[in-house]
Amino acid sequence: FDESAFGKKGRASVGVARQHNGRLCKQDNCQVGVFSVLSCGSRSALTGTRLFLPDEWAQDAERCRKAGVPEGEIQMRTKIDLARELVEQADEQKLRYACVTMDAFYGRDSRLLEWLDERGATYLRRRAGQRAGLRTHRGAGRDDGHGRACRRRSCRAARCGVEGFGRQLRVAQPRPQGNAAARVSAACV
Repeated sequence: FDESAFGKKGRASVGVARQHNGRLCKQDNCQVGVFSVLSCGSRSALTGTRLFLPDEWAQDAERCRKAGVPEGEIQMRTKIDLARELVEQADEQKLRYACVTMDAFYGRDSRLLEWLDERGATYLRRRAGQRAGLRTHRGAGRDDGHGRACRRRSCRAARCGVEGFGRQLRVAQPRPQGNAAARVSAACV
């Protein structure tokens, strides 16, 4: 999962506010969405989307109703909360994935990482100022043979340039430029 911002003029589009626009590397009037993508080889498909509602929108129910926000969606949720919803949605839809990838913004949130660990998920995260790190989890939340699946994924990851150190794995080669997360997740499938 990752987020993307879309510059907007005016105030009527849902979620528009002055907030960080990563595409422009500055604060700007924009909408922000959190997205999940499933990658396999050179193919990828958008599997989930969530629109981030800034505080000023979540606290103004009338403005939300005018813009067409469904009643149940008028609430403050962080981008981390939206990312969790996307992982839950993928699991509910029984999408098969080898690892969850995220940038440094999501990778620094210890509660999100603990939550993924409890689910028995393998994840690839970028930590600010460091290379990407891949960690294999055999979370207590799964007793369906998931531990064996993690070990098989670890072996596959080792064949694609990732070395194992017990439960910890790290990228053994320089981090690729561009969308490294998509390339590594495809290699881990």
